Order: sequence, then C-alpha cells, then structure tokens
Amino acid sequence: MGAFYINSIDKFLMDSTQEVIGQLTYKSGLAGFHQQVHKQTLSWAEEI
Repeated sequence: MGAFYINSIDKFLMDSTQEVIGQLTYKSGLAGFHQQVHKQTLSWAEEI
C-alpha cells in the first residue's frame, strides 16, 4: 500500500493540519477505504 501523504519535512511543517488530513482522507478514499471512521480522522489530527 502506498502512502496517503508524502512531503518533505520543510513542506510538511508549512502545511496546515487541515491540509494534511484532507490529503489523507481523500487518498484513503481513492484507495478504497470508503467508510472513514471519525476516530481515525481525530487520531491523524492528534498525531500531526
């Protein structure tokens, strides 16, 4: 499985949490994960 978000550290630090979560959510949907669990989104936000 490929990465749902990839960026350099410098660009990652410039991205907002919402931008990163948006990419994670969008790309996970493209990968077939159509039932995004809200707890997963909250976990990503906490980790970012």
